[in-house]
Amino acid sequence: MSSRAVPALALAALALFTSACGSTELIATPHVMAGEEGRASYAAVSTALRTADISLVYVTDRAVVEEERRDFGAVYGTGRDPLLRFGTATIGFDPQPSWEQLVAASTQLERESSYEVGLKRVVQRGVMASLHGKHVVIDGELVYPAEALEAFRADREALLACFEPFLRPGDDNEVLLYVHGFNNTFEDAALRLGQLWHAMGRRGVPLLYTWPSAYDSWLMPVAYNHDRESGEFSTAHLKLLLITLALHPRISGVHLIAHSRGTDVATTTLREIGTEVWSAHGGTTFAQLAQGGRKISALDAKAVRAAAQVVKLKTVVLAAADMDLMVFAQRFMTQRVLRLMDRLVVYSSTGDFAIGGADVLFASDLRLGETDYERCDPDLRRILGGLGTVEMIECRLDADSHAYLFEHPAALSDLIRVIRDRAPPGAEHGRPLLERAPGFYVLQDDYLRPR
Repeated sequence: MSSRAVPALALAALALFTSACGSTELIATPHVMAGEEGRASYAAVSTALRTADISLVYVTDRAVVEEERRDFGAVYGTGRDPLLRFGTATIGFDPQPSWEQLVAASTQLERESSYEVGLKRVVQRGVMASLHGKHVVIDGELVYPAEALEAFRADREALLACFEPFLRPGDDNEVLLYVHGFNNTFEDAALRLGQLWHAMGRRGVPLLYTWPSAYDSWLMPVAYNHDRESGEFSTAHLKLLLITLALHPRISGVHLIAHSRGTDVATTTLREIGTEVWSAHGGTTFAQLAQGGRKISALDAKAVRAAAQVVKLKTVVLAAADMDLMVFAQRFMTQRVLRLMDRLVVYSSTGDFAIGGADVLFASDLRLGETDYERCDPDLRRILGGLGTVEMIECRLDADSHAYLFEHPAALSDLIRVIRDRAPPGAEHGRPLLERAPGFYVLQDDYLRPR
């Protein structure tokens, strides 16, 4: 095989393993949701959400293909839209079950009935257009006029109104925010988040941020490069969304799950937010150099941490990350992205064929999504293990899917423990992972499987 053929094959493999959700059959029951624990979790679902259909909120900068398709609603493609559109999406089942039948299927490891899932309806409820193109120049600076900011507040309130069906009384509500990867359509991403939210017991607000990926080209390098640049285009919009969530008085926290190429979209966005936070408190490298290299005092560090908490990020999950390991180290340590969140959980697999394809394509020494303890640099291992807020989880699973975290009943069980239960590693906390070293763990096929 010629060396020129390798990148093309790598891209083809990447597209094959990252496109769609594979089968449209309802995902397997996570081990932790089998039996009594699952039934108790679904019994706690609010009456309004006990429906066979699954609803979620979406925000997108995909261009509209059709404003309204009969009996379906809005259709979004792969083009880039400078405006943010938002609404609700509904996932349905075939055959249509009752709530009781769906709960039964969702709590059985060996199901008596099977169900296909599909996107049923998409309702666009608004457009965040108030800031687009509204800059004015005052004293040589680009600023937003007061009327644009006031219009943005109205747009923001329209988006937040979509959350109401999912909010419980009081202000202890959390958002499950999902950012998908390369070669995922709107439908692919919606089906993944919808099933994930359902498998977790329908807790919190299911929020999909879907960017313009899945460009249709028979030249896979063109498709991948389009999606990669679309991710760069989308960071400003994801940043605006995270700021909007931070301003919601009834949202107490945000759990961000990014998959594959979406990890770059998410972490680039967080880096920009972090830079603004550190700049406001003189904590950037340039600010310190301008002050003669003075280190941040303990008081300043507390102020920076307090400012970071305004973002409300509780957990950030990077799943099958299509990102170079050294880029990850730069962003989360050198550029301090880690300080924006309470906890970072990274899931990887040395058997992830799609990440292996990206490794070849970019001539990367090692990508985060295939990192294990042995191949991680010893100095980086020491730093990650000493932080106490990072979990590096190697998944040793009998699975060839790039989406193993969302489809394998063992891996999905651990994600539920992380997000829903806020559980730290350890059998005493319901997460009996194999610990290799501080901060490094192994998850296997039989993890949390009922005996």
